[in-house]
Amino acid sequence: MVIKCVCLESDAYMVCLTHALSTEREEVMGLLIGEIDENRISHISAVIMLQRSDKQADRVEISPEQLSDASTKAERMAKELCRPMRVLGWYHSHPHITVWPSHVDVQTQAMYQMMDEGFVGLIFSVFNEDKSTKLNRIEVTCFQSIDQAMEDYPPQYVRKEVPFYIEPSKGIGRACMDSLVQLPRILCQEETEAFCKTTNGTDLDLITKLHNVSVYTKSLCHITEVMSGPLIQALENRLETNRSRIQTLQARKLHIEKQLKETAEINKDNIRQISCNNTHNTEDNIRQITSNNTHNTEDNIRQITSNNTHTTEDNTSQIKINNAQSREDNIRQIMSNNAHNTEVNIRQITSNSTHNTEDNNRQITSNSTHNTEDNTVTGQYRGQINK
Repeated sequence: MVIKCVCLESDAYMVCLTHALSTEREEVMGLLIGEIDENRISHISAVIMLQRSDKQADRVEISPEQLSDASTKAERMAKELCRPMRVLGWYHSHPHITVWPSHVDVQTQAMYQMMDEGFVGLIFSVFNEDKSTKLNRIEVTCFQSIDQAMEDYPPQYVRKEVPFYIEPSKGIGRACMDSLVQLPRILCQEETEAFCKTTNGTDLDLITKLHNVSVYTKSLCHITEVMSGPLIQALENRLETNRSRIQTLQARKLHIEKQLKETAEINKDNIRQISCNNTHNTEDNIRQITSNNTHNTEDNIRQITSNNTHTTEDNTSQIKINNAQSREDNIRQIMSNNAHNTEVNIRQITSNSTHNTEDNNRQITSNSTHNTEDNTVTGQYRGQINK
């Protein structure tokens, strides 16, 4: 995986540059910590400084144990910062030489890329004097190794430059600050180990021992002068700046408190004035509303009374008309019903009278017939008796 570009935060860049400027006799080395996004962009936000196992002017070496320990530190930093972080690359310095990587650097980079294809390398060229301006010039390059050999041929690694950008940061992160604080201790440990290796021999004469002690002391003083001295001076300057800032803030605090008191008094007067105005306005509004309500109520009552009067008259006229029509309809219905009932009654009476007359005639006729027969028989009986 070829990295598109590398984005190094400014605080991490400052730590790398400080480490590179710590010595101009040997190269220094450290590891870059960060993450790679889905666009193959490497974001570097922290640095781990490593103690050198071999100090030389043209090369630098570290032990495998230090690489393993750096991976453990990266995992711990990821948990503390709550974001993915791992070892993404390495950096080293080129004091008094060009910024371009040597064949040893290219081979070392290729070895790292065998473990991680996204691994990158940074080189800081320091203590190089510009011939025209006579000023020290600092150069930085970012690279990876690629194999240009054909198949079935030994690998031939060459450098490939990777675009490199420095991103501004709000301040010095905790991880970068810890690395910066550990730098003097790491340099002192390197000098102590070198001194112990030199003095382990038992056949050293007194002058050689004094010389070694003097060199060791001079190295520690140089570290103090180069690293601790500027750091202490920077802290003292920062302390003075903070004190001046505190005095300015205290004066501003008093000024603001005075303004707040004046504002509070003005606000009280404004509140009183507003309360008084609100009271008068409220009373005027109440009077106006009451007057308007009274007028509106009277107008509404008049309108309602007028509407009710008109409505009552209209309803009365409509009721009278409806009652008159209902009476006429009822009279017509009653007269029609009476006529019909009279006709029906007359028919029924006529029919009944006819039937009754016929029945009476029949009964009379029957009775006359029977009476005549009876009288005839009776007359016969009487004639027989008389005889």
